[in-house]
Amino acid sequence: MKFKASRGWLEKFKLRNGIKLRKFHGDSGSVNHDEKSITDFNETMSLKIEQYGLDNVYNADETGVFYKAIPSKSVCTKSRPGIKLSKDRFSLLLCANCSGSDKRRPVMIGRFKSPRCFKNFNIGKYVTYTHSNKAWMNREIFNKWLSDFDCELAKKKRKILLVIDQCPSHQIIVTLNSIEILFLPSRTSSLLQPMDQGIIKCFKAEFTNLKINDIIEKVEAGENCQNAINGITLKTAAILTFFAWNKVTPTTIKNCFRHAQWIKCETITINSESKN
Repeated sequence: MKFKASRGWLEKFKLRNGIKLRKFHGDSGSVNHDEKSITDFNETMSLKIEQYGLDNVYNADETGVFYKAIPSKSVCTKSRPGIKLSKDRFSLLLCANCSGSDKRRPVMIGRFKSPRCFKNFNIGKYVTYTHSNKAWMNREIFNKWLSDFDCELAKKKRKILLVIDQCPSHQIIVTLNSIEILFLPSRTSSLLQPMDQGIIKCFKAEFTNLKINDIIEKVEAGENCQNAINGITLKTAAILTFFAWNKVTPTTIKNCFRHAQWIKCETITINSESKN
């Protein structure tokens, strides 16, 4: 007799054996798990933090932001018609130090040199805006940012360590006097980079929260939901970026650096006590 499983039997079989439908995503499958590379880097970071101090060790990384996208799920009493996913995006460079005392002004990368929505608007008050053909970070933009940062540090007579990953746009072509560059081991960003340990995620959560609140306010005032979403421009995104980045607390940043194993709990405690 040919066996034919019922739906209930199949569901219970999967439950007994821990079989679930899972989605393959993220970068973890391509991560370099070489323990020696990770251990060597952590030891190097411990020495560098002793040399520079928590305030002078920075991490920077880029992320893409789909600034008109809204959540695809919500709590409601009945099904609602969906809205086409917007693919309008910009890239963002975020940078902060270990102690969370210095969050650098975000660098927003759009597609156009002078978007019309920036007319009579002081964009520099909120973000540093630049552009590239595909709104991606490139070598020229990154080195311009590095050079400006280096000049600022030189005026303050400060020297820092900046840790970045090994993506092609991070090729250094300028001379730096106040910034020492340290590259993460190849394919270890998701393990060792604090920005990937929750800083960027926290920023995006705050950005989305502010964006949704802005849409809700417009809808409550009588505006059509689709029009409220379409009304989000790069100008709006720049303002939301400014406030969302300000909402990322120093405690969150320190915890992410600690989670990346750059610093230990006792390091934070000792530095905090010494300041007091």
